[in-house]
Amino acid sequence: MFRTCASFPQRRDTQSMELEAGYNRNDVYDPNFALPLLVALMASEEPVTSMQWVDLCRTNVISLAVSSLSSKRPTMRQLGYAALVTAYTRLPDVDFQERNQLIYTLDLLRNLIPQPDSTPSHTIPRLPTYTTLLFSHALRDIFSPATPLYPLISRFLLQRPQFDPKDVPLLYTLLYSSSGEWRRERGWMLRFLADGMRSTEDWKVLKRRHTWDLLASLFQSSIEDRMLRLSILESYSTMNKLKRRHPGIGETV
Repeated sequence: MFRTCASFPQRRDTQSMELEAGYNRNDVYDPNFALPLLVALMASEEPVTSMQWVDLCRTNVISLAVSSLSSKRPTMRQLGYAALVTAYTRLPDVDFQERNQLIYTLDLLRNLIPQPDSTPSHTIPRLPTYTTLLFSHALRDIFSPATPLYPLISRFLLQRPQFDPKDVPLLYTLLYSSSGEWRRERGWMLRFLADGMRSTEDWKVLKRRHTWDLLASLFQSSIEDRMLRLSILESYSTMNKLKRRHPGIGETV
């Protein structure tokens, strides 16, 4: 299911049966199927045991609900928010090893969203894709701590009382890593940049951190690293596709 998080259909409408072009695939889930199931499960009076919670989180359906907060459809964001709220309210009733870290991560995310009663028409504001994608990775890694980036992502979130949605998380840490896993970490960040480039708002987040200048410099200084250069070109290709759909994307920030 995490593949769906990384390529969430942001124009998917909760009222439509038709998927976006390119999302009629066998390797992704339809959020209109998965998210209502999560809401129904959490809203039911049936108890959810600790082991069932762990199994549920390992399906990445919680990460899917987080990804929906970057949807361009208000109804989809509302559905994902409802799924997260109902799940969050059930957490005090169970006890499992990862619960406290799960609650802490969800609290960081919750602080980014105004309370519905203080938002016009109770609309849930859209979060940048880089924000929801990072939280989706974080939630998955809590229940898969063997994931190579788990220590870095966890440390990044635990060091911050508040998350900055206008920032590119872990950008400098991973692009200029000096650890023994620098190649893996740099590759992860380049994939993250490509996966998160989904809208003009996401482009503005990258622009604020001069990300494209950093990548250009990295490209020029890595003449012998063919894989790195290909990954950088993939990120540029993603940006160019977005710019063709929105010709004025690079003109204002």
